[in-house]
Amino acid sequence: MKRCNHCHWLSLGTYGNEISLLESDRLQTLTHHLQDPDTQRPSLFVLIGNTSKSLALRELFRTKKGPRFRSKRHAGEIHLHLDPSRIFHSRPVLIADGDLPQQSLRAKVPAAEKCHETMRRALPRAVAGTVDGTTDSIYSRILLPFADVFCFFSADIGGFRQIARHIAVWLDKGQPSTLPRSTYPRIIIVTEKMPVGRELEKEARKAFLWLLREETTHDLSDRISAIDVVALLPKGKVSAEARYR
Repeated sequence: MKRCNHCHWLSLGTYGNEISLLESDRLQTLTHHLQDPDTQRPSLFVLIGNTSKSLALRELFRTKKGPRFRSKRHAGEIHLHLDPSRIFHSRPVLIADGDLPQQSLRAKVPAAEKCHETMRRALPRAVAGTVDGTTDSIYSRILLPFADVFCFFSADIGGFRQIARHIAVWLDKGQPSTLPRSTYPRIIIVTEKMPVGRELEKEARKAFLWLLREETTHDLSDRISAIDVVALLPKGKVSAEARYR
């Protein structure tokens, strides 16, 4: 099959009256780039947002702006990348990036690309529902059990309150893990709306946890190992590369 530069991995689409999960062979393609996939233990970082997230991706990957990192996504669309600087490392890093869009699904399942394979799985009615709910299910049921880090870009998602609402849905829908707590993912919330400073970030974290407690009675520690707020330096104060490093 012809090789391609598409990085699409997961997305949602409709097929008749069903909502379907579309999965490309992107993960299998990336594992072929690893030196020894049988012994290497990849980490999975999940970045959620649009414009700010895309800027961070370009700086982290040193990649020019292009269609791979476009900010406009279809509902539930998630792309997958492999950090090229860690291909030979014992812990290579996979980065999944997606959004939490408030929009309708594609009218139908799109025609499959000829350059890679795509599988379609009809979602059970208990999972399928609103676009918001189905997208949250992808993150909470498919990615959360395997992720090491979830990074939310607050400016892209609508602020702390919206992030708290989505995490609350994840906690409400999920079941407490039987795995060691050391395997639970960490959550990082990136904000551009506050000055940089460790004490200020701690206060912002307290404020976020207060908002989260308003949205759910479930204990964050049932599925999450830690949560932190990180403030970015204002644009123009440092280089774009330094701002996201």
